[in-house]
Amino acid sequence: SLITTDLFIQAYLQRFAPIVFWGTAISIKIFTLISVHQARSWKDALIRKRRQILYILLVLFISAVVFKVSTYRITRWDKLPDAAYGIIEGRPHWRAYSNRLLGPYSVYFISQLGGISFEKSLEIFYFLLLSAQNLILFSLISSDTRHSYQKGLESTIYHSFLFISMQDYYSYTWDYIDLLVFTLFAWGILKNKSTIYFVFLFFIELSNREIAILIAFYLMLDSFRLFEGILESRPKIQLTPIDRTKFFIGSGLLVAGAAYIKIIRDVLFIESSLGHVGDDVEHLLIGNHFQLWDNIRSLFIDNFSSMNFINSLFIFAILVYFLAVLPKFDQRLFKTFIILLSILVSILVFGLINETRMFILTIPFLLLMQLELGNRKNELT
Repeated sequence: SLITTDLFIQAYLQRFAPIVFWGTAISIKIFTLISVHQARSWKDALIRKRRQILYILLVLFISAVVFKVSTYRITRWDKLPDAAYGIIEGRPHWRAYSNRLLGPYSVYFISQLGGISFEKSLEIFYFLLLSAQNLILFSLISSDTRHSYQKGLESTIYHSFLFISMQDYYSYTWDYIDLLVFTLFAWGILKNKSTIYFVFLFFIELSNREIAILIAFYLMLDSFRLFEGILESRPKIQLTPIDRTKFFIGSGLLVAGAAYIKIIRDVLFIESSLGHVGDDVEHLLIGNHFQLWDNIRSLFIDNFSSMNFINSLFIFAILVYFLAVLPKFDQRLFKTFIILLSILVSILVFGLINETRMFILTIPFLLLMQLELGNRKNELT
């Protein structure tokens, strides 16, 4: 009733106030009685978990520091609220942004729930997503029997350093959701999660950004048997899917996802909030910009006459390193590497390699693949 101006709805909802009040009061009383009765058990559990709680507090502290530093590096912070709210109004910066709904509407929900400005809600959203990302990464690595809380914290610190290094003058809501979803995506590939796991991630990411198509592509890819130890034996690829169900699910999601993205962009896009873009008819067909030739020129030529050479070296370093360790790959690592390459290709084709925030998506893949390679090395020794 606090977030609506409709008097009828306000009056209707306020009739539930006594139920909410007494329900809350009784619940608190029951919880208090249970807590008193179980005080000793809770105390013992707290003692057992105190080390884990300490690490969680450290992760939250790191998240606060990263949030502060990263927002300092975003020099166009004043433009971001309009960029997000424009999507809600049907007037995003570009047609390609029209389907990126999850982030902007999450910020809008926070603003309505708390009765605060959209700008302040955007800051809260960024901090919550950064904290969730770090906690999830820490939990995934720490919960692995081959790792410890310390390893989880170390990975969180490495992740935070890379995140800050790749932060750009712009930072959109979908970047943070991308990072969280693709952390779970990379983990799911390496841990051979079920098909339903990836279908769930696909639908979450589809409401966030079109790169969800890569999750559908992975399901198709995972239906094939690829070779292991490429340089140790003759390459063999099973050309017939060994899991036809997974192949057809992936194919169906890919086609349905592409259709959804096209339709939602055509339906929701009214005009750009940027005066020089207008109806954005240049990108009417697929929505996304085509930047391949400009990126190739930047990657191999232009970047080496400026500080942007670091961006080119970053891409080359990824390729050289993982190609060098390719013989150590098993099925899981090889397929994870293919998805990592797909991310880089998508940036080359549709993004800008000198807009470094786009590389943030590679961070969980780099960290988790390196951890998996370390695990395999320890197992062999």
